Amino acid sequence: MSKQLAKIKAPLFIGAKLGKLTLLSETRKSGRVHWVCKCECGKTTCSQKFHLQHGNTKSCGCIRGLHRRTHGLSSSSEHKIWSLAKDRCGNPKNKRFDRYGGRGIKMCDRWLNSFANFFADMGPRPSPQHSIDRYPNNDGNYEPGNCRWATRKEQAHHRVLTTHFQCGHLISPENTYQKGGGRRYCRPCRIERDRRRWQPKQSISAQETV
Repeated sequence: MSKQLAKIKAPLFIGAKLGKLTLLSETRKSGRVHWVCKCECGKTTCSQKFHLQHGNTKSCGCIRGLHRRTHGLSSSSEHKIWSLAKDRCGNPKNKRFDRYGGRGIKMCDRWLNSFANFFADMGPRPSPQHSIDRYPNNDGNYEPGNCRWATRKEQAHHRVLTTHFQCGHLISPENTYQKGGGRRYCRPCRIERDRRRWQPKQSISAQETV
């Protein structure tokens, strides 16, 4: 049995309430059964029986219009940036996930569940050259207080300002190595740890030789 047939169908009768629609009368259009419905917004519409029974139609279309008017920015560059940031943090299939969600970077609940909140906190980006930048903590989350709109030059300057490990060593190709997840580690500290680890063994060997 198909999933559609297995799904419970809503009973249709005059006066039935389905979503925002109230059924008024049954009719036929193009050989198919339709129902004339009155929407809560005041409009009258004619909907196909199948879509009413399976919950595909719940209004005259005003619900979709209301959703579009919620922030009116679904096609904006800010919405795209917000959506891409969410995907980098929460979708393991994203090719950049290892550099974001894979190493613990998240988007706060306030932004994750609402673009309107994101836009209210960040505002419109100043120009097409600006993108979202996690600042001042480049290893922190996407959240109010740690994000700004910045140009590539500003972001590059930020990376220069935060190019030291906590130990004080400079972050550079010579001083850095990576493990799974893309996190950077200090090579000089690793060398020092290895030296200390092997030094006792070397001292013991030297004593035995003597």
